[in-house]
Amino acid sequence: MRDYAWSLRKRFQGEILAVPGRTIAFFFLLSLFF
Repeated sequence: MRDYAWSLRKRFQGEILAVPGRTIAFFFLLSLFF
């Protein structure tokens, strides 16, 4: 049970970290074009 909660939390942290990364990459591409 604890193992399941840990994997869930790890995936949740991954989701949180993925959003700013995607946003930064998006603005980086925008700055290249404009």
